[in-house]
Amino acid sequence: MDIAVEIKNIQKELEFVKDEHLINSIKSILAYAKKQKKEMHFAPFSIDEYQKRAELSEKDITSGRFVNVDDL
Repeated sequence: MDIAVEIKNIQKELEFVKDEHLINSIKSILAYAKKQKKEMHFAPFSIDEYQKRAELSEKDITSGRFVNVDDL
């Protein structure tokens, strides 16, 4: 998907929207997306968190809760 092209297509379609409720819904979705983006920040793992995560991953692999990317 070419995001730039999709954005331009959406902008063209928005020019014809005359429903105030629909515009408010779109604004609400955009505000939610901005809020989610701000909340999604990456924090580094501590060594302890990293080791716990590695142990959990190893358990998932041995329990069969692992999908190889090549299998998709």
